[in-house]
Amino acid sequence: MRAARDADLVLRDESDEIIDNLKQQLSTLQKELERFQGGADAAGATERAGLEAGLAPHIASRLQMPADELSGRLERLL
Repeated sequence: MRAARDADLVLRDESDEIIDNLKQQLSTLQKELERFQGGADAAGATERAGLEAGLAPHIASRLQMPADELSGRLERLL
């Protein structure tokens, strides 16, 4: 019973840390998106298309890091 409780506490701590990390990543992405939108508003259509094409892979890679970390931690816990 105690081992299960300890495992639950570890899982909860890991979950809290992962959630905090995801919130931080989301905040950073929000700031980057705001900067992008400011630049896109000032850019012409061709330049805007280039910026948009580069933005999607950047966001995907930034979100993939926490997802990989979450998967690794869950594998270790389970």
